[in-house]
Amino acid sequence: MKLFSSSTHGVIDYLYALMALALPALLRWNGSPAVALTAIGFSVLCYSLVTRYELGVVEVLPLRMHLKLDMVVGALAILFALVGWGSMSASQIGVFLAFGVAALAVSLTTQTESAAISDGYTAGAS
Repeated sequence: MKLFSSSTHGVIDYLYALMALALPALLRWNGSPAVALTAIGFSVLCYSLVTRYELGVVEVLPLRMHLKLDMVVGALAILFALVGWGSMSASQIGVFLAFGVAALAVSLTTQTESAAISDGYTAGAS
């Protein structure tokens, strides 16, 4: 059994995206670290909105594909930290490593089927 249900994963997605979007401004970052973290946040927000799970709005992206995108995002965040090692502050590197590890960990520990979708739920149905 996996640790997170699809609905819990959805909550984590939106919190993750909001944190990635807010942190560059809150930490007064500029340049490529700010752009990269903002891009990560915007990407996660966009594909979360279209994922077929309880918190999806349009529900066109299968949850399994969403989890694969989470893995890509996690790997890219870690890669950005490693590539930028010499030009970023320790706190910036730490943030990217934390976001990367979190994305990978959550994607690997989430149930691959949405309970609501497998029970026949569809958005807008009565």
